[in-house]
Amino acid sequence: MGNDHSSINIYDLLGEPEKTSLFDLIERKKLAVGLSNLQLATILNISRSSFDRIIKNIEENDLKDIDFFILLKLTQFLGIGIEQISQSFVASLDVESIRELEYARKAHFIYENFDVKNLKKAGFIESIANFDIIENRINQFFGLGSVFSYNSSTLYIPAFSRTKRNGSQLMKEFWIKSIKAYLEKINNPYPYDRKLLVDLIPKIRPYTVNVEDGLKTVAQALFRAGVTVVFPQSLPLTQARGATFVFDNRPCIALTDLNKNYATVWFALLHELHHVLYDYKDIEKQTYHLTGEPDLFLIQESTADAFARDYLFSDEKCRYIAPYIESPHLVAKYARESQVHVSIVYNFFAWYAQVNNLGSMWSKIQWAHPDLKLALNFMDTRLFNATSLVESAAVLEKSVYNI
Repeated sequence: MGNDHSSINIYDLLGEPEKTSLFDLIERKKLAVGLSNLQLATILNISRSSFDRIIKNIEENDLKDIDFFILLKLTQFLGIGIEQISQSFVASLDVESIRELEYARKAHFIYENFDVKNLKKAGFIESIANFDIIENRINQFFGLGSVFSYNSSTLYIPAFSRTKRNGSQLMKEFWIKSIKAYLEKINNPYPYDRKLLVDLIPKIRPYTVNVEDGLKTVAQALFRAGVTVVFPQSLPLTQARGATFVFDNRPCIALTDLNKNYATVWFALLHELHHVLYDYKDIEKQTYHLTGEPDLFLIQESTADAFARDYLFSDEKCRYIAPYIESPHLVAKYARESQVHVSIVYNFFAWYAQVNNLGSMWSKIQWAHPDLKLALNFMDTRLFNATSLVESAAVLEKSVYNI
């Protein structure tokens, strides 16, 4: 198992045995300074009988029942490091004891790197205390040989600090690592073609009207331009409605069901496509950009937002429809003329009204939104309920991207 800075690797302590045993070190020290067993026992504040028993156990390399404080005092007297004592101590343990230590190490690693409470809430794990089950779930999901590989280079994302992280940071890191690994397992045979993408974008808007097949059709067209689009669910404590990844010379987009809002999903798609078109090189350097989060390259979200609004239903159109917004018939007619789903008109106007102090429209427009499940019925969006990322990627390739 690989070493991890967050805990002592028990198996590293079972490496090459010291050339000089702890017993020999004690005997040499006694001889060098001319101490008897009684004198050393007195120095260490131990009774002679207890000291003789301890020395006998040390000679037999049986340290399990020795008070660790006594071992610490011996390290100070002998001038040796705690790791050397630990190596002798671990080497004296039986297999079951080593297994118990490893279980405690595993628990520490899992609590340090996963918000188990919210992963259970999301349905990803069934228990927050059975670390064998948790490890097996994580290993199977990511395709890892050991849970300690979770921080390995294969799942590395450069923007996260390795310092103490709170639950929100852990969940965000888990979401990003999962999506990155998932996208890497999807075999897109088409190279990224920016010119083709530029040609495709003006054709997207009419597909918003087709609730059941529009997103699927657009995702398939983008796939052939080398842009892979996936729709994982959001997780507790994560607020991402979308993200853009770049690896293997291809951009990939992940959209979530964060607000369970049909218009928002289309808005998020256009927002991320702006990042693909204009922020590709910066995102490539850090491998991903999470919408709404500050990053190393100060990518402007407002510019991407404006791009999505102008493309789908601009502020100018919002101003036009404002006098007629209470008339569903006229709004529906204008939506058809604008080649967008009527929910986009209402949703964008509600945002326009809010920023221009025209009053709140959000509660009045909920009826206009179609069920998002209808729009996403072409794929299993419950990624974090999948047995493994490989299995989920294979289903997506076959059912959506026809490969």
